[in-house]
Amino acid sequence: FLGSGSVIHGMHHEQEMPRMGGLKKYLPVTYKAMLMGWLAICGIPIWAGFFSKDEILWKTFSTEIFGGGWILWVVGFITAGMTAFYMTRLMGLTFWGEERFRRVHAGGEADEAHAAAHDKGLAPHDAARAAADDRPHHQPGEHVGAHDPGDPLDARAIPHPHFEPHESPRSMTLPLIVLAVGSVVVGWIGGGRMDRHFARADGWKESQLLRAMA
Repeated sequence: FLGSGSVIHGMHHEQEMPRMGGLKKYLPVTYKAMLMGWLAICGIPIWAGFFSKDEILWKTFSTEIFGGGWILWVVGFITAGMTAFYMTRLMGLTFWGEERFRRVHAGGEADEAHAAAHDKGLAPHDAARAAADDRPHHQPGEHVGAHDPGDPLDARAIPHPHFEPHESPRSMTLPLIVLAVGSVVVGWIGGGRMDRHFARADGWKESQLLRAMA
């Protein structure tokens, strides 16, 4: 979720993934952090998600609830697969492939003209003529002031005339880096005394569950 917020910030508040693409070179820190999260949530070995998902599936398969654990295992396996699918789709549409945001913003002015023509009940091919008719016409010799690119009423004013994605500030990327490192390191915590603490916690949770079901 933090990575998504960083992407939205870097894309000037754009939130439609089909309007993105190819952002890994513009948001390198955000991309690497989300890549770590993607590998973890897909359950790839050495990342923390592998250890959590693997243990959950193992526990569900070995349980006797509902007459056999294979039903819960299938549900968990399908759910994990759906999670991996939509996260892979997110990474592909956002960071890989064609830089679709350039095509979208290049056609922004034409889209506005078509929308204006549609509001007037005109055919799409009349959009350019309708947009031209809406612009002010000056008489010969009439003094015309300098164009103000910041005038919101000017049809030529575009919010981001030179649109370029950018990396988020350190205040946003630093938490991403910490979580990305955690997605790898946390999965390897388990040696010595820490391992005994985790085993004790697992035993306590299992005893409480059995007591509640008794």
